Amino acid sequence: MARLKPLFAALTLILFASLSPAGSVHAAAKPRPITGVTISPAFQQITVGQDDTSKDGQIKLTNNTGEPLEFSLSVTDFGSLDETGGVLFIGKDQKSLDYRYGLTSWITLQQDRVVVDSKQTKVVPLTIDNKESMAPGGHYGAVMVTPVETGQDPTKVDINQILTSLLFVKKDGGDVYRLGLQDVSIQHQLLSTPGSVSLRFQNAGNVHVIPRGLLTVTDPRGREVKQGIINDGSAIILPQTFRQLKVPLLNVGKAWLPGRYHLTIAYRYEGETSLQYYNSSFYYINGWYVILAVFLLAILLGLGLSKRLRAVLRAAIAVPKRYFKSLRARRQKS
Repeated sequence: MARLKPLFAALTLILFASLSPAGSVHAAAKPRPITGVTISPAFQQITVGQDDTSKDGQIKLTNNTGEPLEFSLSVTDFGSLDETGGVLFIGKDQKSLDYRYGLTSWITLQQDRVVVDSKQTKVVPLTIDNKESMAPGGHYGAVMVTPVETGQDPTKVDINQILTSLLFVKKDGGDVYRLGLQDVSIQHQLLSTPGSVSLRFQNAGNVHVIPRGLLTVTDPRGREVKQGIINDGSAIILPQTFRQLKVPLLNVGKAWLPGRYHLTIAYRYEGETSLQYYNSSFYYINGWYVILAVFLLAILLGLGLSKRLRAVLRAAIAVPKRYFKSLRARRQKS
C-alpha cells in the first residue's frame, strides 16, 4: 500500500475547476477542504511588458488554526478542459504534451516550503522572468500549496489536499485578440418568448479574453421587450479554445404583438471598444391571442350550429304542417 502513495499524490495534480476573475475554484470531484487555511489571491492577472526583465507577484497563506502548519509549494501549468469552463492542471510528468501556453518554465518561487504560525499570514513572493524563450501572448500556471503532515502511518494511503492560486500572465509585444461567436441557440417555443440564449464563443487569439456585451429582443414594431447581459460572471476564455455561455433574458417590456421578433447580439472582449453584431429572429404568438381566437371560433361555430339547428327544426315542423294543410284542403272539397 505504501507504494500507492506517489500514485495518489500524482492524481491530485489533475483537478477540474471553473475560471472566474472572482478567483473561485470549484472542483468537479471536491476533496475535503483544508480547514482553517486560506490562500489569496485565488486568481491574479499579471502583464509582462516588452522592456521588463522580470515581473514580481505574490501569494498569501493565512493559518486560522490554533497551531503552526507547514506547507510545500510548487507550480504547474493549466489549460482548458472543456467548453463549460473547466481547467486541467498539467503535472510534471505530462510536460511531453508541449503545452505552448504554459508558465512554469518562466516562474520562480522564492520558497518551496513555508511554515505559517497560528493566526498568522505568510507572504510568498514569486518572479516571472521575461526570457526570449517566453513567447508573446498568454501563459497560464498555478501555485500549488500542499500541507506537510508529520507522523503519517506508512501503511495507509493518503490523498493530498491542495490549495491553488491561478496565474494569468500576458506578455506584450505580439499578443493577438480574436474573439468570435460561433453558434447561437435560442431556447423558446411559439407561445413563449425565450428565457435564455446559449452562446458559443471561440478565442482564436493567443491570449485569454473576457467576453462582454448585450442581448436585446424587439417586437415586430421594434420595441424592446427583453434584455440580457453577456458574461455577467466575467468568465475567461483561454486562447485557442471554445466556451459555452448561457445568457438569461429579463423582461423590459410587454410582448403582446404576435409575429416575428428580432434578437440582436452586440459583443466584444474586455478592453475593446468596438462591437461585433449578430442578428437572428423567431416567431412568437402571445397566449392570450390564442385563447381569444379559440373563444371567437367557438362563438362562430356555435352560431353556425344554431343556424343549422334552426333550419332542421323548421324543416321538421314544415312536414306535419304541410300534411295537416293538405288534409284540411281535402275535407273542404268533400
